[in-house]
Amino acid sequence: MSSFGLTDEKQRGHKADVGGYPHALEMKRQQQVADVLRDSDIDTPPAYRLLDVVAELGDIAAQVNETTGYGTDLTALSIREDELGDALFALLALCEQLDVDADAALSSALAKYEGQSGTSGTPANGD
Repeated sequence: MSSFGLTDEKQRGHKADVGGYPHALEMKRQQQVADVLRDSDIDTPPAYRLLDVVAELGDIAAQVNETTGYGTDLTALSIREDELGDALFALLALCEQLDVDADAALSSALAKYEGQSGTSGTPANGD
């Protein structure tokens, strides 16, 4: 079973995409984000979108610090799903602003990381 738990999906007959990952994981949400931005008239330059991404990741880092006692108890790690959602929204908004297909970007990253691991057993950074 893969670390993403996707083997079961493949066995159920879902289409496979890059590296055997299910086709169902495409970033169809990018269009929904684009619609929200358009309908809410939220237009801002890409630099501000990037700042939003970083701010959302900062909120996640703050939760990690708080829930782990600033790293003293890593087993207590807790990150709220809505905070991860905010970060994803911000990243998809940045992709939309830059006219980047998030699904294609993720597929490229998966292909780059697939089968690679660093000396620590974690995925290599791919750079």
